[in-house]
Amino acid sequence: TIDVTRARLAAAFARGRRLLRAIATVLLGAWAASTAGFVLVATAPGVPWTAAVAAGDAPARRAALAARIGADQSLAARYARHLTATARGDLGWSFAEERPVRAVLADAVPASARLGVAALIVAVALGVGSALLAEAAGGVGARVVDGLLLAAHAVPPWAVGVLLVGACALRGPHLP
Repeated sequence: TIDVTRARLAAAFARGRRLLRAIATVLLGAWAASTAGFVLVATAPGVPWTAAVAAGDAPARRAALAARIGADQSLAARYARHLTATARGDLGWSFAEERPVRAVLADAVPASARLGVAALIVAVALGVGSALLAEAAGGVGARVVDGLLLAAHAVPPWAVGVLLVGACALRGPHLP
């Protein structure tokens, strides 16, 4: 019984180590992605708010936007502020929408969820329908259905998206 207890304890520690390793990997990946995003924005030519500022805007507006991102601070100070804000879940400010990014994303979640559910329903219906059709056809008919499905899978998803947007936009007021 002592050997069984030791074996169970060793297995539990092994699972714990794997879990900690997985958590560390996720945190390292999140840090690397966050740092890469910061470096890309910090080293890009120009200023991040260029699209949000018109040519005739007052210098006070430009100064307020510069203060918002801490343009007057050192790169190290901005990076530290970026990491602490990211750790708190603060995703920053949308210059295009002039509101927090979290609010922009929160407004997009319901539409994205509806789209995802609709896509899942269509995918299940097409999958079950094509399986039933292949089963009913049997023999050569099943091979034809399989060939059509293979051809459909060969089309890149972005191309299907472009075709669907074009079809919906030309056929009715479904999309803007």
